[in-house]
Amino acid sequence: MGICVAVVALLAFVLFFLSLIGSLRAAGVLSARTQVVAQAPVSYQAQATVPQASVQPQSDLDKTLATLAAALAADLSSRRQAGSDQQSDQNQTIVNRSEVR
Repeated sequence: MGICVAVVALLAFVLFFLSLIGSLRAAGVLSARTQVVAQAPVSYQAQATVPQASVQPQSDLDKTLATLAAALAADLSSRRQAGSDQQSDQNQTIVNRSEVR
């Protein structure tokens, strides 16, 4: 019975470890495995030059983050403004109550 539990625990650990490695690779923390494939020598062939679209994922990411930061800053300033308006309203109410006495 004890050996069965140990085998199941070992299999669970191996599956967890493999899942962890896969998640780290997907997140870009670890590089993907590189497999060296032996290729047969190929004679030189003229290739037509195809203009490649300039891929700029970093600049797209920067634009997205800048837009998000601007939206968050606007939301924060509007909340602060609403909070200060509410605070001034409360202060005005306290002043009015003290005048009534």
